Amino acid sequence: MVTFTDFWPRLKVTSFWIFVSLACFHSGPYIALVYWGGIHLVALYEMQTLLSVSLLSMIINMLTSCLIFLGLSASHFGFPQVNVEVMLPLAFIPFVCALIDSRGNFWSTCVTGISFIWITIPCYLCYRLNLLNVNFMMAFLTVTWITDFGCYMAGHMFGRTPLLERISPKKTIEGSIGGAIVTFVVAHIISHYNSYVGWTDWMVIAFIAVVFGQLGDLFESMFKRALQVKDSGSLIGRSGGLMDRFDSVFFSVVFVNAYLAL
Repeated sequence: MVTFTDFWPRLKVTSFWIFVSLACFHSGPYIALVYWGGIHLVALYEMQTLLSVSLLSMIINMLTSCLIFLGLSASHFGFPQVNVEVMLPLAFIPFVCALIDSRGNFWSTCVTGISFIWITIPCYLCYRLNLLNVNFMMAFLTVTWITDFGCYMAGHMFGRTPLLERISPKKTIEGSIGGAIVTFVVAHIISHYNSYVGWTDWMVIAFIAVVFGQLGDLFESMFKRALQVKDSGSLIGRSGGLMDRFDSVFFSVVFVNAYLAL
């Protein structure tokens, strides 16, 4: 059964991030760039800290990731478009670092390399959506975080059947279904106030948030389980680190962008 001890911290954290995001997004493109750039760097730092990457390798990897993020964002500020072919070699830098880092290993090197796809590119896609329509980006974040919140609360109230016990024993099928219902209801309400896309599009976005948001959450759970840790960090107190807050967003935004491009 859900207690107020479970409910209020989750609600406060979700509300806090919605209001902080809203304030940053409406403060202009440069503040939004700092916001997503900051999220991207902190998430990358959390991941590399869990992997026990050396300080030198961490600095090099984070600088590389920054170059990729800023290179992708450059065209939005009147700078020439940086070709993907020019930036692709940067993704191999973590593998070079592993060769000269005495603490480097195959596992940490592969995960750091994957982080450019898992963290850097999704943060850029979030920023691009931010520039396209601030209110749409805010609504998308709300739908995604409501999915996470709804799954957690429904799971605590009705959860009996494990969803993927070997990865995350506390996640349940009942929680996923309850979270999905809440998500579609919220998306339906949002569709009446945000006309950037139509009602059908919002239902598709809700579906993406339910499916790929939970897959992102499960993928991060698998990563943490392999490292035998509970949270990615402690920045948000009992709610863990930034990766714990944005894991579902990083997966969902890729598929939302793909859908909008159709």
